[in-house]
Amino acid sequence: MDAAINLLPLQEAVTQIYMLANIPVMKWGMDGEGKSEYDRALCRAWKWGCGVLIGSQCDPTDIGGMPVIQTDGGHFIRVPHRIFREAMEHGERGVPYLIVYDEANAAPTLVQAAEQNTLTAREAGDVKLPDTTRFALSANPSNIGVGTT
Repeated sequence: MDAAINLLPLQEAVTQIYMLANIPVMKWGMDGEGKSEYDRALCRAWKWGCGVLIGSQCDPTDIGGMPVIQTDGGHFIRVPHRIFREAMEHGERGVPYLIVYDEANAAPTLVQAAEQNTLTAREAGDVKLPDTTRFALSANPSNIGVGTT
């Protein structure tokens, strides 16, 4: 594995077991330690798709879908972010796709609520995410990172 994070062997095994079992996993660590890069490296090794959303830089519509009015009748639909569309495409081919919510604890409350909905209801925008979609979250200690002094 070419990731920089310093997981203990047991932590690494548990993280991988959770991902393979399609159970969301959360990693806590210092800023810049390589938590999300570990996820990317794992996906490369497993030939999975991977997309990262940085919570502190997201708007709720990035997770819950951008409201768009349809021209054929004027109904609103919620169009999912590119990462969720990629997850759908991978699912159609039966290939797992890992969605990583980085800086999950630094995300605004409404973004965290939208992230939680994708984890529990497995929906993004107006689409149901395939069973091949996995989730990982990364977080920094509350005194480290965005909005701290």
